[in-house]
Amino acid sequence: MKVVILAALLVLAYSFGFAQETMLGFSYDDDLSTAEEILLGKGYERGKSTDSVVEFNLAGDPGFAIELILVPETQKLTGLYYYIPYKDELEVLNYAMMMNEKHGEYTEVDEERGIMYWVFDTNRSALTLFNQDTRYLVVLYYDKRYEELFEF
Repeated sequence: MKVVILAALLVLAYSFGFAQETMLGFSYDDDLSTAEEILLGKGYERGKSTDSVVEFNLAGDPGFAIELILVPETQKLTGLYYYIPYKDELEVLNYAMMMNEKHGEYTEVDEERGIMYWVFDTNRSALTLFNQDTRYLVVLYYDKRYEELFEF
C-alpha cells in the first residue's frame, strides 16, 4: 500500500513540477533551440533578442507575439509572455478553458483585475490576464527564482 501511495505522489510531483509543459508545447528548462523549433513549426518568426529575451511573432498576424524568457548563462527557458489579441469575451473564455485542460483547474482568480492563476510548485506558475482596453490576453509562465528577468 505504501508503495502505491509513494508512486502516486511521485507521478503527481513530476507532473506539477519538473516538466511543466506550456500551452505551446515546450517546457520549463528546455533549450532555446527546442522552443524555437516548435514555434517556427507553428508559423512564428524570430524577432529581436537579447541574452535573456527572444521575441517571436506569428507570420501574417504580428498581433500574436511571444517573448521567451531565458536564463542568460544556460539559455534554458524559465518563462514566457504570450500576447493574444481577442475580439470578445468568448475567446478569452476559450483560452481559459485550454489552460484548464492543459494544467488542471486554476488555483486562484482575481476577478477585479481579470487574472487567473495556476500554481505548479513553489517557484513556477502561470497566469492569464485580459485587458479590455488593449483587447489583449496575456499568458505568463513565470519562475520566481528568476524574477529579475520578468517585467511587470
